[in-house]
Amino acid sequence: MLFEDIDRDFTVFTTHSDRVTRLPPGAELLARNDYGIHGFRQGQVFAVQFHPEYDRAMAERVTRGKDELPEQKVQRVFDGINEENISAAAEATTVFENFLEFVAQHQPLEQAESV
Repeated sequence: MLFEDIDRDFTVFTTHSDRVTRLPPGAELLARNDYGIHGFRQGQVFAVQFHPEYDRAMAERVTRGKDELPEQKVQRVFDGINEENISAAAEATTVFENFLEFVAQHQPLEQAESV
């Protein structure tokens, strides 16, 4: 459901060096790459280790806000925020849209009516 309508291989933005190396007990693997686990589910709880909500402006704003990064690394990040990668990562926004739809469908009735 979270990864519905998404290709098996897709591009996402990450802005950290953290990684998940083991699934929690009972969790279902949803996404991974050579670096680590990028998505899993346990019951109705989902976790992703990337930013499905990112667009070009958000990626640039977050990168500028990381004062601790050396200028060379910042430049490498900016070099990767190009039209090709933005277009490729747009598919990952479907994960965010699917999550919002899942939440809307699983709200208690009284909350769903007030939204």
